[in-house]
Amino acid sequence: MTARKITTKAGKSVAVAATARGDDQRDRFAEDMLEPGIRHGILASKLTASILNGTAKDERPDMGNFLVGLLRETKKAEKGDLSIASRLLVAQAISLDGIFTEMARRASYNMREYPQAMEIFMRLALKAQTGAAQRWRNWRSSTSRASKPCGMGT
Repeated sequence: MTARKITTKAGKSVAVAATARGDDQRDRFAEDMLEPGIRHGILASKLTASILNGTAKDERPDMGNFLVGLLRETKKAEKGDLSIASRLLVAQAISLDGIFTEMARRASYNMREYPQAMEIFMRLALKAQTGAAQRWRNWRSSTSRASKPCGMGT
């Protein structure tokens, strides 16, 4: 595995691990795009663009900033610091619980006049509830494993 640098639109240079099969630039680019940090950096920058719409362009983080942050968190996780995983799982559980509450509310408003709409909203609510419960179980499992000495957890 070799490392090479990519330059973002903002001119920031970021080191990226690459496993080039040959000299074909498209193959190298495709392999780079399969790197989770790059894909998620792009996604994070696109998702936050609308949130930061009123912010001056030179103050907004670009894809390179997100990539650096993702790589930093990845390195921490590789060394055993899974605090971001706990934060993500708890945040997802809370978000899914909010979706459950809103879908159940909408279902209750449609119960008498629009039973099909009520059923759709309840299905969405129950899917969100299942997802929230799964995230909570995952978080509990990861924190109990992390707190036990090596070889003691399952």
